[in-house]
This record gives sequence, C-alpha cells and structure tokens, in this order.
Amino acid sequence: MSSTLAQTKEGKVVEVCAMKCEPQIKHRLCSMGIIEGRVVRVIKNDNHNPLIVQIMDSRVAVGRVQANC
Repeated sequence: MSSTLAQTKEGKVVEVCAMKCEPQIKHRLCSMGIIEGRVVRVIKNDNHNPLIVQIMDSRVAVGRVQANC
C-alpha cells in the first residue's frame, strides 16, 4: 500500500518509493535529500502545518503541497 508523506503518522520510518508530482516540486524535494529509495522518519505531522522529517542526520520542514506527492 502506498501513501504520501502527508499521510504518514509521526514516528513512522518509510522509504520513498515514487514521487508523482510536478518537476519543480520533485526538484525541491530532491534538493532537500528526499529522493526515491531514501528512508525518512516523520518527526512531526499534525495535519495542519508543514511536516518535519528526518533524512539521514538532518531534519527538514516539508510543506503540505510537497508532502502530498
């Protein structure tokens, strides 16, 4: 079953399997280190504000639009 980062609950560790979004959004996510095959942990997801995700040793904020790819 696939879902978006925006649908992932706090504390879950997931692998990015695919990014189905506009090229600009995909480029932005890739620049933050969110690429296909990468494992990320959702640190904060309150369903209203940007998500906080951990990618390797970094934490980044991901907007709702980008997280819904």
